[in-house]
Amino acid sequence: MIDIARLVAVNLGDGKVRRSLVLIALASALASSVLVALIIGGVMALEPGTWVESHVTWMPRWLAAGVVFVVVTLGAVLLVWFTFVMVVQTVASLFLDGIVSRVEETDYPHLPEAKGTTVAGDIVASLRFVGWLLLVNLAVTPLYLAGILIPGLSIIIFWIVNSFLFAREYAEIVLLRRLSRRDSDAWRKRHRWRLFATGAVITAGMSVPVLNLVMPVVATIAMTHLCHRSSDAMA
Repeated sequence: MIDIARLVAVNLGDGKVRRSLVLIALASALASSVLVALIIGGVMALEPGTWVESHVTWMPRWLAAGVVFVVVTLGAVLLVWFTFVMVVQTVASLFLDGIVSRVEETDYPHLPEAKGTTVAGDIVASLRFVGWLLLVNLAVTPLYLAGILIPGLSIIIFWIVNSFLFAREYAEIVLLRRLSRRDSDAWRKRHRWRLFATGAVITAGMSVPVLNLVMPVVATIAMTHLCHRSSDAMA
């Protein structure tokens, strides 16, 4: 892992990689800001506090205001995280195949040319992943809520669930350039725990504001090295 971190640092110094990183960060920040503003503005236009006070008559005004505040705050936090991760993933999908290609070109020049992917295919794959990310996290929301009773449990559940998701996504970005879906699945199964450890690091990075702007690029570079430096590296 330390060796891969060193290689990632070197690749981030490449001009082509840096340009992609800057474009992803700027486009993601702009798109996410606009999306969050539109959603929050739409929700607030519905005046949820007034609705609660008028429909839940048994609840004191101070309690109704407190409930609305807590719900809106939690909703805003989840909204910012989910929308930002989804936006970053979608924007980054336009660049990640090129980043893998650049790393292979500079660090693994002996490899034959990969079939690569198409822009349309990258976008579809990204949207599919975002859908799974959203659905799976919504499905385990009861566990997140139950985890509130035990300090730290929600974070652990979140980390485990998303580590598997991110590991699969970024491994496939590299693997499917050269392997069939069947061979890709078999490779991931053989290296499931190394991938999980890498996915855990990616999840941690994606959870940190500002750092999550560059994590798609960092994750892609790291996964490229992980795949090509394994004992059964792709030809």
